[in-house]
Amino acid sequence: MYLSWLIVSVLSFLLGVCIVEYLTIHPLQMNWYLLLVCLFTFGLVLLLIMRFEHWERLIALCVSLLCVLAGYAFMTRILHNIENPSNKPELTRAQHDPGNGHYAVIYFAHGEPETYNPIGWIHTFNEFDETGVRFMPFLVRPYFLHLLRK
Repeated sequence: MYLSWLIVSVLSFLLGVCIVEYLTIHPLQMNWYLLLVCLFTFGLVLLLIMRFEHWERLIALCVSLLCVLAGYAFMTRILHNIENPSNKPELTRAQHDPGNGHYAVIYFAHGEPETYNPIGWIHTFNEFDETGVRFMPFLVRPYFLHLLRK
C-alpha cells in the first residue's frame, strides 16, 4: 500500500515537471512532453481508480494535486535559473585610449531571437524580481511563455 502512495507522488511530481516543459520547450520538441503529460495523467488516474478505495482515493487525489503543484513549482524555479548560453563581449577601452572626455551609452534591449527561445523573457522576469517590479505571479510565467510561443 505504501508503494502505491509513493508511485502516486512520483507520477504526480513528474506530471508537474512535464507540464512546465511542455509549456516552455521549443515547438519541435513539445510533442514528446505532451505525450509524457498524457501518459502520466492516464497512469495516475488508473492508479487512483484501481489501488485506492473511497476516502483514500480522495486523500490520494489531494496528495497528487499537491505533488503536481510541487513539480510545477520546482520546474518553474529551474526555468528561471537558466543562463544565457550566448557569449557576451567584454566592454573595455583600448590600453592607450584616454577617452578624451567622451562617454558612450549602450542600450540593451530584450530582442526576440529568430526561433523560439524564452531566455529573453526569463531574464526580464529575473530583473523584475530583483528590482521588485510586480509583473505576473511566479507560477503563471510558464503559461505566459506558452502564449508567447503560440
